[in-house]
Amino acid sequence: GIEAATVPAEDVIDPEKTIPRALIVGTLTIAAVYLLVAFAVMGMIPAGALAESGSPLADAGIHMAGSWGGIAVSIGALVSMIGAFNVTLLAASQTAMAAARDRVFPRIFEQMTRHNTPGLSIVIAGALSSVMLIMSQTKGLVGAYTFVLLIATLTTVVPYAFASMAGLLLGIHDKNTSPARRRREAIVSIVAFLICMWVIASSGEDAAYWTLLLLMAGVPVYVAVTRNKKIEDGAIQEDSNDPG
Repeated sequence: GIEAATVPAEDVIDPEKTIPRALIVGTLTIAAVYLLVAFAVMGMIPAGALAESGSPLADAGIHMAGSWGGIAVSIGALVSMIGAFNVTLLAASQTAMAAARDRVFPRIFEQMTRHNTPGLSIVIAGALSSVMLIMSQTKGLVGAYTFVLLIATLTTVVPYAFASMAGLLLGIHDKNTSPARRRREAIVSIVAFLICMWVIASSGEDAAYWTLLLLMAGVPVYVAVTRNKKIEDGAIQEDSNDPG
């Protein structure tokens, strides 16, 4: 989700400095918290019990403060999930709004509310997320969560694969950098592409099928939007050439 930090760039003060600083500090802080929590849990719960536990953090909370500790951990997990959902919803709606402004997505997604937020885009993103969860409820709660998480990962990996190949092509045609740097960038791009292919191949047939279906569902939308864009550009060009 690191790429999501760049989504609200236009609403950030001095984004060229603020966003990289936030990425570095945030990543290091989260990594430190994860490690400390993992070490604390491993120190409180025996290895055998930890291996069989379905909710190690809740078990650690119970170990520290009884049943209230488990409840506190569950509440914290709920707050964390709500926060993650809000961030995902923000990233999805802002990305759709930016694509609509670039005229590669329906213009309806760039409609702003009086609070200067893409309200309709947020509603649509939330509705689609709910539909995905409802469609996967036959797998049970844990299965539905795992399935949606896997689909979200795959739909993110596909753009990464295209971006890695785009980086390779840009590096090949960039004559302003040294040959050694171009070789390094080419190696990084190829390795990134291979990792993306490995993730897709390891996801399983079911997840790959639904990911392909979702990606293909966007093709007619893209074709229709770009067609309208060409028509509008042609009309503007004709108006500019009209001497009257």
